[in-house]
Amino acid sequence: QLPDLANYINDTIALAKKIGYTKTLFGRRRNFPALRSPIPFVKAMAERATSNAPIQGTTADIIKLAMIHVDKKIRHENLEDKIFMTMQIHDELVFEVADDILDTAKKMIKETMENILNTVPQDIPNKVPLDVSIESGKTWGSAKG
Repeated sequence: QLPDLANYINDTIALAKKIGYTKTLFGRRRNFPALRSPIPFVKAMAERATSNAPIQGTTADIIKLAMIHVDKKIRHENLEDKIFMTMQIHDELVFEVADDILDTAKKMIKETMENILNTVPQDIPNKVPLDVSIESGKTWGSAKG
């Protein structure tokens, strides 16, 4: 699929040069004024960032949606005193969960996150199923095993 990737990169850069920005699948824009730079290394750096921005930006949009929907689910189930979202690291969410509901929380969080794209009205082309893995441990380090 290398030609497809090369075409994607070339098309993304060409469009961004023309309009000055890229967009995530959810429509969030990132401007790239450096694409018009007369300095070659500045322009090349902007081109690399331009081809990557829609992918990383869409991933960031998805994890933000997941955070919102998991929080809503926790509140809907009245589990605010048993499940605490403590941090986000790239595409990971870290929770503190009461021992007595650990299995329930893992199932609820996994299902909510894997179905996050079904909650948005946008038609996502080539929608790839999201596969969420959940690990648990007394510390974050032991959960990363």
